Amino acid sequence: MPNAKAKSFEVWHERFGHMDLAMFLQMLKNDVVFGLQLFTKKLPSRVCEGCVMGKNHRRFFPTRILVLHLKKHA
Repeated sequence: MPNAKAKSFEVWHERFGHMDLAMFLQMLKNDVVFGLQLFTKKLPSRVCEGCVMGKNHRRFFPTRILVLHLKKHA
């Protein structure tokens, strides 16, 4: 199997399902993945928008409104 071309951290981050930087660096250091190469040693300068959006949590509806809604549709 040929080696993969060197990619940026952002590309590998997305390909590995938005893996965190510490786990990625550990995989790189221990040669866990065949062909895993970075074309630069520069760490990411920005936060991944997909990761930020995935960590946002929707606030729950207030209990009073939820109870009124359930009574209305029961």
